[in-house]
Amino acid sequence: MGSVEIEQRDDGCLTLTFNNPRVRNALSLAMLVEIQRTLAAAAQDPKCRLVVFRGFGADFCAGRDISDVGDIEALSDDDLRRDLQPVKQTVLAIHDFPKPVMSAVTGYALGLGASIVALSDIAIADAGARFGYPEVKIGIPPSLTTISLLATVPPKAALPLLFGAAMINAREAQSIHLITKACDPDTVAATTEDWIDRLSKASPSAVAMCKRLVRTSAGLDFASKLDLAVETAVAGFRTEDATAGRRAFLKKERRS
Repeated sequence: MGSVEIEQRDDGCLTLTFNNPRVRNALSLAMLVEIQRTLAAAAQDPKCRLVVFRGFGADFCAGRDISDVGDIEALSDDDLRRDLQPVKQTVLAIHDFPKPVMSAVTGYALGLGASIVALSDIAIADAGARFGYPEVKIGIPPSLTTISLLATVPPKAALPLLFGAAMINAREAQSIHLITKACDPDTVAATTEDWIDRLSKASPSAVAMCKRLVRTSAGLDFASKLDLAVETAVAGFRTEDATAGRRAFLKKERRS
């Protein structure tokens, strides 16, 4: 069945660890529901500055655990649509989360697991990590995972992965912008902690506005993007973080 281990750190980092090692941390229905519940609560919790996804043990996540789906042949189309809703809602919960989302990847990140990486704002991976979409090998089109992958990877790079041609390593994943940085195994933890430290010290309101601007400006023409940027700046200048930051900066300038 598996579980999602939750840790709220003092620095504002909320860690979600996928714990289902029997199937390379594939996500069961219960785990999907727990991810949604945790993200919904964290979005409203001022103590949470960012979320980090990890896998328990050697692997990150091998996708959806299909062992709890049941006999697919016996399900109606509407049954299948209902079964896909938890995956859809989990993908939406990660995509729409207003605070930074990180993935720290080791081992395999496959299917839905690779999609979680693609949806993350920052993804750090062990150079030996492997990414792929093996669904087509068992006759299943990687539909929801396709949409997630295309949010960050261009079609020419995405299609070979989605066709199941081969898995790619972390260096290749970085080259197509699936991940932020590929690290040597002995530096993954330190690199992840460095990013956690940076993000936990950043202004929560400024970070949230920046993330929202990136998300909402997609698809707009350039002039409309600039208009949206102006409105974001105006709103940003009115936040408590901006007021405190300006006062501290000016005080420091006067001293110098």
